[in-house]
Formats: sequence, structure tokens, C-alpha cells
Amino acid sequence: MVEKFSLLGKRFKAMYLKGISYAEMANELHVDHMTLRKWRKKMDLPPRRDRTQRSWMDVPTGTGLSPRQILESIATKIGITKNDIGLILVRVDKLKSKGLVRGRSYEHVILAAAFLYLRWEGSGRRPLSAEQFASICKEFGLTKAALLMTSRLFMDAGLYPKKSLPAVALLDRLWRSFQDKYSVPDTVKTRILELVKEPKIKYRTPNAILAGCTYIACLEAGIGITQDELSQFFGVTEVSIRNTINILRETRPSVRAVIG
Repeated sequence: MVEKFSLLGKRFKAMYLKGISYAEMANELHVDHMTLRKWRKKMDLPPRRDRTQRSWMDVPTGTGLSPRQILESIATKIGITKNDIGLILVRVDKLKSKGLVRGRSYEHVILAAAFLYLRWEGSGRRPLSAEQFASICKEFGLTKAALLMTSRLFMDAGLYPKKSLPAVALLDRLWRSFQDKYSVPDTVKTRILELVKEPKIKYRTPNAILAGCTYIACLEAGIGITQDELSQFFGVTEVSIRNTINILRETRPSVRAVIG
């Protein structure tokens, strides 16, 4: 224990004086509460009069900002609310409890959680590409490669489960990103909304429905977006896109006139 004190004493003192709770210090330093209290007396540190423990969400990281403050600093740029921040950090806490954040940049873990939250269907927020998100967070040293690698921790832990949205709701969520990427007019969206009403495609996945309908709507508007590009954007195979197109070709004369 003397050896631990010599190695961790300075860190303990700095954390204690910052007001970090005993629970958080014990977790960070891997020392029990009783030992920490002995260290306080040994270092003659003042006892705490206010025993209210701060949430780990408000404890500063290496950047000097707390996890909550890190997300608040980019909240407007990525379109999240105070409530969203709490939901994001709950997932960070769950990843911590699994012991999966050791050896990783804590700031990058927090930011990766926000990136995945935006892309999670259940968030209702506008998803950003890895390039866009990394550019917004460059002040934290976040690169696209680091973002994707850290995001894998949450994916492997199942902390952002897939949630299937209806095709129309999914289109509303993805439209702005699609429009920004390919510079398409709103008339294309109007046509997509008409095509997704076709009853015979309702048993296909929402992503496959949207990808096929989007291909047709863009083709009708004279916009050259390939099936390969759509498969990457919507996360489906080109075969799935062609299957949706074939159904629409059979049921919609206007589509048949364009596709042949």
C-alpha cells in the first residue's frame, strides 16, 4: 500500500482538491474508500464539509472540460439538446462499466457516443457523416479514423440497437443529409413520397424501399445517382434496390416508361 501511495499520491491530491467524489477517485485509482481516507489524513488535506457528490458527467477530463461540457460545446453544431446529452452520456457510462474504455481517449469515447446517437434511428436527430462530425470536433484531436475505431466499441457492446423506422419517417430523417450530399431539389422528395405508397413494396425493408424509390425519382428528374451510391448511403445491397425497382416497374406504368 505504501508503494501505491507513492505512485498515486499526487494524483489523489489533485483529484481531491478538484472536489472529485470518493467513489469516482476509487474507480479511477483502483483503491478502496478506506485507503483514500487514510491518504487524506496522511497528506493533511482539509476534510470536506459538503459531502454532496458530483456526477461523473461534471468531472473535468484531461481537456479541462467535463463530459457534459464537451458535448455542450458542440451541441448547437450537431443539433442536440440537454436531454440528448444525458442520453448520450448514459451510454458512455454503460461502456465504462463494461471496462471497455481503458487505453482509449476519454474525449473520443464521449464524442463517438454522440456521433452514433445522431445516426441511431431512435434519436430523431439529423445524422452526420464521419467526415462532417470529425471536422466539427477537430479541436479535440478527433479524426475520421479515430471516430470510426472508437465507435466500434459501442457497436460491439450493443449500446445502439437498430430501430426500424417506417419508410416515410426514415426519409424525413435522412433527407437533409441526402440533399446536401447530392444537391437534389425538394421535388425529388415529393416523388419519393408518392412511390413509397405502393402497397406491393410494403414488405421490403424501409431502407430498401427508400433506395429503390429514390433511384427512380432521381432518374425521372434527370439526376444521375448510381445504385452503388444509393446502396452505400442507405446501407442496402444493389440487389435489394433492383428488387424494389422491379416491383415498381410492374405496378407503375410511369416507372416502366422511364426504366423500360
